[in-house]
Amino acid sequence: MTALRNLRAENERMITKADKGNVVVVLDRSTYIEKMNHLLDSSTYCSLRSDPTDRTRKALRSLLLDYTRESKEDKLSRLANHLKYSSTFKCPEMYGLPKIHKPDIPFRPIVCSINSITYELSSHLKDIIHR
Repeated sequence: MTALRNLRAENERMITKADKGNVVVVLDRSTYIEKMNHLLDSSTYCSLRSDPTDRTRKALRSLLLDYTRESKEDKLSRLANHLKYSSTFKCPEMYGLPKIHKPDIPFRPIVCSINSITYELSSHLKDIIHR
């Protein structure tokens, strides 16, 4: 563990887990950034002209309020109220997990949406599905 702490303290290296298995991977930070930039190429993704967060928040809140009126479900009302103000939300973040079992070690993109606009609603829908 001391060796991992020492490596973590270095700015040139980063420590992450592998895509499969319970494996720790140590990478050069520049290699990680290069491979992540390769994932973000313009043939796969395009830049947005504006931030859709507020528009999405308003549309989602409107839908939830409509469903609340129809279903009288308190949880939907709380979710709609949670969406009332935009300052509490975080933009989803993407990171990559190395696929160490493949040649050239490509990355699997992971989008973390914790504390994003859809996070609470997703949790609620998951609970409904698992009932």
